[in-house]
Amino acid sequence: MHEPWASSYSFTLAETLYDNGESITKHRIATLQEEISKLQLLRDRDKLLLEVASAYFQYSLDRKDN
Repeated sequence: MHEPWASSYSFTLAETLYDNGESITKHRIATLQEEISKLQLLRDRDKLLLEVASAYFQYSLDRKDN
């Protein structure tokens, strides 16, 4: 007999206890990829700054010659 004021719930949790180092390897790869992205950003920024400085220097030389 089913009581109208009674209910039941259930749920299941699962966690991998050991995956032969796969999760830590994936974490390390993600960390290294993030570091690579940061370094690429710094490289691109520095390259742009060098191009701007070179263009300004060349502009200054051209004005000096005139």
